[in-house]
Amino acid sequence: MRNRQIDIIFTALFAILILGLFYIQIIRGDYFYSLSRKNVIRVVSLEAARGRILDRNAVALADTIPSFDISVIPQEIKSDTSIFDKVSQLLNIPVGELKRNYKKNYINAFTPVKIYEKLDKDRIIALEENKFQLEAVVIDAQPQRFYPFGKMASHALGYLSQIDFYRITRLKPYGYESSDLVGYGGLEERYDLVLRGERGGEQIEVDNRGQRVRTVGYKPSRAGKDIQITIDTRAQKIIDSFMQDRKGAVIIMDPYNGEIIAMASYPAYDPNDFVKGRNKAVERLLKDDDSPLFNRAIAGQFPPGSVFKIVTATAALEYKPSYINKTFVCNGYLQIGNRYYDCNSVHGQESFMDAIIHSCNVYFYNLGMRIGPEAINKYAYILGLGRKTGIDLNYEAKGFIPSPNWKKIRWLQNWHKGDTANMSIGQGEVLATPLQLVKMVSFLINGGEVIYPHLIKKIGDKQVNIVRNKTIKLKEETVNNINNALYNVVDNPSGTAYNAKTKSLKIYGKTGTAQVVGKSPHGWFVGYAGKERPKYAFCVFLENCGSSHIAAEVARDILRKMLQEGLFDA
Repeated sequence: MRNRQIDIIFTALFAILILGLFYIQIIRGDYFYSLSRKNVIRVVSLEAARGRILDRNAVALADTIPSFDISVIPQEIKSDTSIFDKVSQLLNIPVGELKRNYKKNYINAFTPVKIYEKLDKDRIIALEENKFQLEAVVIDAQPQRFYPFGKMASHALGYLSQIDFYRITRLKPYGYESSDLVGYGGLEERYDLVLRGERGGEQIEVDNRGQRVRTVGYKPSRAGKDIQITIDTRAQKIIDSFMQDRKGAVIIMDPYNGEIIAMASYPAYDPNDFVKGRNKAVERLLKDDDSPLFNRAIAGQFPPGSVFKIVTATAALEYKPSYINKTFVCNGYLQIGNRYYDCNSVHGQESFMDAIIHSCNVYFYNLGMRIGPEAINKYAYILGLGRKTGIDLNYEAKGFIPSPNWKKIRWLQNWHKGDTANMSIGQGEVLATPLQLVKMVSFLINGGEVIYPHLIKKIGDKQVNIVRNKTIKLKEETVNNINNALYNVVDNPSGTAYNAKTKSLKIYGKTGTAQVVGKSPHGWFVGYAGKERPKYAFCVFLENCGSSHIAAEVARDILRKMLQEGLFDA
């Protein structure tokens, strides 16, 4: 009896189930089918706005603006591909390109497939006006990186581009995906984890016309943090105005705390080309023989020429202070063995001070051979050459300072007097970056404090403090004597940088003309300047310009304009 009651209950429940299915599929089937065709759930990814890069005065150097992407829903296209023809006609985009993008980005039938990105507002309006004919098309507003000043400070800022295999492999644990844009070079790369935001998402119900009906689920995106940097846009603009058609690098730095006031490498590039997908422009950059993507300011390793005489002079005075009174006769050359080592002129009897002012090679050949290569090598490292400065940018080069041991190990050769002579004037194997030379001269005016060049000032609302806890112990007489000589390089009418003299500014500096095999020499002018006391250290490097006099003129023009713009005021 009991088993029969159980059978009756199960039979009744089964009958109810059958009746329910009959009602849903047969009686109300058309209604539910129509509803499913009209209203569907779409998942929309919400990209996060990237943090801004602001200069020291809160001027935006890298910002975010709205950009519009168009996608299509595969399940609503089915076999009807005329949607691509309609979009092509409205936007004047080749239909083949739209179809290729669709095929490349397809994931599944329900996920929107991006077929074109970074549209302007005018073309988006054209799509919206024809929305009823384009039911499968979805328009998404996405944040897009924008560099308001174009090429200005491009190497310091870097650019955004599609993540590559190397980076996705390394960064996947941090939440990066294969479709992400990431920073390449400059601050964009170094602070990518800070600048990038957190992607959000939205589940929405839309009708058969693609119109939103309601929001089903929502996770807001979170914008990246802004960073404030040490660069002053005013100084950067001034540098640009004097360097546009040249090849080289210019750096202006606060020698007391290492803040980079301006940093530029030329030729430059427009980071917007990468963000906006200007493929032809990017291709030209990659093929350009002048390497516009290469940051000469921190990664370019060049023979410093006579600028290196500061190192030789420092080593000599530290090794034996009485060398301040040492004189040598310059006849325009010095014979060492069977070779003749030239000077830029016939100077006659030269004192220590005169040799720096006139940049006499013969004097420094003799001086270098007196103190020896080990002493020069030692003080080059003490003054920061041959190693990275520690700036907060990737791909910094460390330059190179040769030594007798290095030559024996690397080339199985002995060191000769001629090697010392070349090293004494910054030629031969000696290599340095423009940033290293700026750091080097900073020691001469900040009390021997080791400063760390840097660009970061604030992350979000938090101030970034750069630790400084080391000093270089140089004799006070050494520093005073070299400073006095560098001042006269500019102030004395016979000085090699007399053409850089500027009213109302005290400029200290050292020129350098570095020989390059098969090409015109490089020109250097490195030093510091201020009204009463030095305010900025600087380096002007012109690649293959022919003479350091040109570098001195460019430095003069830049510093004079900075003075006019009030950048030397307290």
